[in-house]
Formats: sequence, C-alpha cells, structure tokens
Amino acid sequence: MLIMLLEYEGEFDTFNLSSNIGTSQKNVIEMIQKLGLEPQVEYLPARSVDAKKIILSNQRIRKIYSRSIIPVNEGIELYYQWLQKKMMSKDISYRTIKW
Repeated sequence: MLIMLLEYEGEFDTFNLSSNIGTSQKNVIEMIQKLGLEPQVEYLPARSVDAKKIILSNQRIRKIYSRSIIPVNEGIELYYQWLQKKMMSKDISYRTIKW
C-alpha cells in the first residue's frame, strides 16, 4: 500500500489508511494486553473538542489499492512480532520503545 502511495500522482494529497471499521482506544489497549503487555494508561476527562466516535473513510486509498486490508488486531500483532525480532537481532533496544 505504501509503495502505491509513493507512486501515486493523482488529484488527492491526503489518504486515510484505515480498515473502515471503528476501533476504540479501549479496544486497542485490550488488543495490546492480549499480547501479554501491560501498557500504562491514564484516563482523563473528555474535552469539549473530543469527538465521541470517528470512523475514517478509506474510499480514496481503495481506488488505488485493491488488495485486502488486514484487521487492526492482526496488524498490532504482526507489528509486535516484528518488534520482537528486531529486539532479538539487537537492531533496537527494548529501552528505546515507549510502552
């Protein structure tokens, strides 16, 4: 998908890279916890400018990218696996990752 965007020469300059399915921050935290991680979470009161719900449209990206888009939970898991491999190969240090 990113290669398609690098080569894109159309009329749009902004794309939402989304699955077109809403996922709450709470759901993302739960997905991370299922990986055995304990993210530090601080809940603050909502601000007047905070949207209660946002689902970004991926119509523009779908016009130039027709392959399937992986669900967010699978993407988080794949990214975590990639990070683990990088840490094992000493490319990055555990201390450099802000959990």
